[in-house]
Amino acid sequence: ATLLTFALAGAEIVVRDPDGSEVRLPEKSQRVVIGYLSLAPLWELAGGRAAGVIDTKDQSTLPASMRDLPKIGTGMTPNTEKIASLNPDLVILSAKIERHRAAARQLRLIGIATALVDYRNYQDYLAVLELFARLNGTTSDRIPAAREGAARVDAIIAQTAGLTGPRVAVIFVAASGFQLESEQSNTGNMVKLLGGRNIVPANEAVRI
Repeated sequence: ATLLTFALAGAEIVVRDPDGSEVRLPEKSQRVVIGYLSLAPLWELAGGRAAGVIDTKDQSTLPASMRDLPKIGTGMTPNTEKIASLNPDLVILSAKIERHRAAARQLRLIGIATALVDYRNYQDYLAVLELFARLNGTTSDRIPAAREGAARVDAIIAQTAGLTGPRVAVIFVAASGFQLESEQSNTGNMVKLLGGRNIVPANEAVRI
């Protein structure tokens, strides 16, 4: 996954893009734009505030502090002109969406620091939370809600330790068809953490 390898570099944090290149992101940014819905509450949990956010039909899915902020397009199509007009010092987009990757290239060309984030399962979630905490000048172990959430997950996992897990098929259903997901998917990862044995190879999804 993306942005799971990062290092401190003075007042910046160095992260790795999907193509392997290194990107420098400013620490303690004051004007941050969030371009992907599920990243908004994670950014807030890490102590961050935003200057702009994507639009969504159901505003209740955004943190309350972000609902009245300027909107910069939809989750699938961020508007780079609207983003630039907010004069951000950091933009956070999704590495999974080509239009987000294209927007990142445009924003970087005009000198706007842009993070491309990809998280697919619980471990990725923890790593991105740690990255966001670092970008806000702290660490995830200093965030009470993050510590408590991780402790609850660990406690649930501990309850299944030593049990014989069932063989499991994780089926993803979409308009394009059906797919058996690997342990790298979010649900597949949950199955693995709880002791289940996925019937597909560890790193391969299988279309059916």
